[in-house]
Amino acid sequence: MENPQNQEMVEIRVDLEGGKNELDKEEKNSTNIGRKGCQEEEVVIQIRVEQKEVEKVQRKEFKQFDVVKSTAQVGNKAFTSDHHLNQTSLDRHNRIMQEWKLLKKGLPDSIYVRVYQQRTDFLEALIVGGAGTPYSDGLFYFHIIFPSNYPLAPPTLHFKTTFYCDGLGVDFLKYNDCEGIYIRDIKGLENWNSKESTILEILVSIQLSFHIEKPYFRNHNMNDSRLVEAIEKGYKFDESYDFDERVFKRKCQTILATLEKPPKVFEEFVAQHFRDRAEAILIACRPYCRVKYGDRPIYETKYCRKYRDSMANTYAKLLKAFIKNGSSLDDYVGDINLEEDFDYVDPPPQTQWRCSCNGVPCAALALWLSILMLVSFLIWLFTH
Repeated sequence: MENPQNQEMVEIRVDLEGGKNELDKEEKNSTNIGRKGCQEEEVVIQIRVEQKEVEKVQRKEFKQFDVVKSTAQVGNKAFTSDHHLNQTSLDRHNRIMQEWKLLKKGLPDSIYVRVYQQRTDFLEALIVGGAGTPYSDGLFYFHIIFPSNYPLAPPTLHFKTTFYCDGLGVDFLKYNDCEGIYIRDIKGLENWNSKESTILEILVSIQLSFHIEKPYFRNHNMNDSRLVEAIEKGYKFDESYDFDERVFKRKCQTILATLEKPPKVFEEFVAQHFRDRAEAILIACRPYCRVKYGDRPIYETKYCRKYRDSMANTYAKLLKAFIKNGSSLDDYVGDINLEEDFDYVDPPPQTQWRCSCNGVPCAALALWLSILMLVSFLIWLFTH
């Protein structure tokens, strides 16, 4: 539907151009041509405005809490009905309905929840990593299942986030359990109170763990939990790199896996999220790799060549995935061939007497070592 305010602005600008054209009748033909071009320009502007309005509407449609009518998918099994509900009391059902109301009213901005009409004992949650943290722009996915004796017993949580490994999306930490990582020792579960504890409190506690700037050096409500263990081990994948390098690359791999196989109930949200954040993610990659962007010089980094080669490869995969997802990123293609399906490798640098890891001249180091050995030999010679 056309925005009346935007239409009025466009019409005013066209009328002003028309009034100006009538001031000089001798240049009528050229003026009409100019006016036609102006009108075409206004139409383009109007279309762009309408597109922006449509995008805003689409984002608003992603409710933080929503009831889904489709079949719930738990692990590799599909459930069309709540197989526990008929065996449990009405109190359990009423309590779950109360949880739904709390979630609908109280969810923070970065938490999204989907529940099922036909499977009330199951819900899915998606948490967006906090800006300025190692998890920024990442999406973290959970299954929450209410046991048959809920709320006397706490719900069970399964961490379903995947990461990218050799081209395949696999469970975090390579767990063989098809249900994902079972979480028990988090705040809200370890001290579960059947009368006071809520799912909302648990989700907020989990959310806070993805909003810590330096999770490796700071304790939190989820300290020593299975979730923290999963996150830390999953992100610390190669001891040859420092913590920041490991975290950033693993986050990129997680993004690739999420794009390749998004949670079914959040597919549209995942696609829109990474269309919005694609450019910011690629810009964040620049300090970690050496990729040429058009006429811009290669971005020099402090990271070793092995890591830069690896990140350049990851950058190329991200770029292809984002373009496939619908992002317009022509300025970021550079010398990457998007038509061929092979790994991008950073070209070797020109031969020089420098260490590829930190830029320290190797010849100078060799000279100083030689001098040190000579001095040591002379000292030994005179003392003996």
